[in-house]
Amino acid sequence: MKNPSLDEYIALIKNGKKIEARQLLQNILRSDLHNLKGWYWYVETFDTPEQKMKALRSCLKYNPDNQEVKDLIRTFETKYPQLGKSASSDNKSAPKKVQPPTSKKPNKNLLILGGILGVGIVGVICVLAIGISLSNQLHETVSIPEPTIAFTQTSTPMPFTGKWQVFTSKSEFDSSTTVTLSLDAEEYVKGWLSTTLPTLVLRCKEGRIQAYVKTGLQADVEYGHESTVSIRVRFDQNEAAEMRATESTDGDELFFQDPFSTIMTMLQSNEMVFGFTPFNADPAVTNFDLRGLANVIEPLKQNCNWNGAYPTLPPLPTLMPTSTSLPPGSALTISGKYSDYKWRVEIDEIKVTKSVSSYGNTTKAGGQFLLLFLKVTNLGNDPYNFGIYDVRVKDAEGNLYDMDFVAANHAEDTYGVVKQGLIQPGDTTIKVFAFDVPPNSAFYFLVPGSLADDNGESIVLEIPQ
Repeated sequence: MKNPSLDEYIALIKNGKKIEARQLLQNILRSDLHNLKGWYWYVETFDTPEQKMKALRSCLKYNPDNQEVKDLIRTFETKYPQLGKSASSDNKSAPKKVQPPTSKKPNKNLLILGGILGVGIVGVICVLAIGISLSNQLHETVSIPEPTIAFTQTSTPMPFTGKWQVFTSKSEFDSSTTVTLSLDAEEYVKGWLSTTLPTLVLRCKEGRIQAYVKTGLQADVEYGHESTVSIRVRFDQNEAAEMRATESTDGDELFFQDPFSTIMTMLQSNEMVFGFTPFNADPAVTNFDLRGLANVIEPLKQNCNWNGAYPTLPPLPTLMPTSTSLPPGSALTISGKYSDYKWRVEIDEIKVTKSVSSYGNTTKAGGQFLLLFLKVTNLGNDPYNFGIYDVRVKDAEGNLYDMDFVAANHAEDTYGVVKQGLIQPGDTTIKVFAFDVPPNSAFYFLVPGSLADDNGESIVLEIPQ
C-alpha cells in the first residue's frame, strides 16, 4: 500500500479533522517540498478560498515549473476575482526636469504665487504619503497569514481510524439506534455481467450484531445448499479457512454465521482476504484493510452491550440425565419447528480431537472438538437436507453449542464422509457434525437444534477417553 502515512492524514481530512491533518501534513512537506499530493491535501485542510489560494501560492513557490499548480491558481483567480494578485503598484512621481536659469529677472508676484503652490503641493504629497502608509498598515492587519510549513506537535494525537466509516440510524421497529461500520474492499470483483466493489459491514441492529460482506453479486448456486454459499477467508499470514456464509434475501450480501469470533479475529488482524464464486463466473478474490477497527468499534459494542468477548449463555444448574435422556445407542427423533420434516438420528461414532485439517487448512478448537458421526434417516414425506441447525450439543451446565461448520467440512474430507445434499424419504445416510466444547464438562447430550421442535428428548454421549 503506497504512502501509508499520507493515507492516514487523508482519512483525518475526510472525517473533518482538518487541523490535526494540517499539522501532520506540514511535517511531510518539510521533508519533501516537491510532494505535490501532500500539497494538494494540505490545501484541502483550509476552508476559505483566501486560505486555499495562499497555500497554492506557497506550493508554486517551491514548484515554480509545475503547470498543474499554475492551472489551479488560475482557476481560483477566475472563480474568485478578488484573489488575483493586484498588478498595481505604488506609482512614484518622476522628478521634473529643472530648467536652467535664464538671465531674465524673476517676477516678484510669480515668486510669491509659486511659493504658495509649492507649500500646497508639499501638503498634498504628505497627505498622500500618510494615506498610503495607513493603507499598507490596514492591509497587513486584515491579510491572511501565509501558510507555514512548521510542524507543531498536537497535545492529544487523534486515533487512527483507517478507511472505516461509521454511520448511525434509527430502527423503525423498536426506535433503537443502529450502528454500522463499513469498509470498502481494496480491489473490485468481476461477475458474469458486472464488476463491483465489495463492502465489509459490521452492524449492531435491534440488539443483534451482524458481520457480512456486501458483494453486489449473486453467488454461484451450490447443490444441496439453499441459502448458504462457500466462502474462503484468510487473516494476515494465517492459513485460509473455508466456511459457509448465509445469503441475504436478494443474494447480494453474505453473512458470517459466527459474527462474534469473526469480529474478534478482525480486531487482531491488519488484513482480510475474502473469496467467493459469483454466479456463472470464475472465483473472485478481494481484500480489506482492517487497520483502525479497534478505534471505531466502541459505539457498536456499547450499542449492543457487547464487552468484546465471545458471548455465552448464562450458566444453568447442573443437569443430570432425566427420564427423557436416552442412553447411548438410542435414537433421537427430530421434528421441524417451522417445517414438516422428521428425522431419526442415531450415534454411529464419536471422536475427540483438538484440531481438524484438510487440503492444508487447519481449524483449531477453543476447547475440544466432538466429532459426531450421525446415522440420519428421513422419516418425512419430502426430500430435505439435514442441516447444522437440526441438532446441537448441551453440556452438564446447560450451555448449548451449535455445529462448527468449518471443522465439520474438514472432518468430512479427512474421514471420507460423502457430502450429502437432499435426503429422500426413507433413505439413511451418515453425516458428521463437529462441536467445539469445553473439555471439563461431566457429560454431554445430543439435543434438537434451534430450528427443530424441542421435544425434551436427548441422548447421552459416551465420550471416548
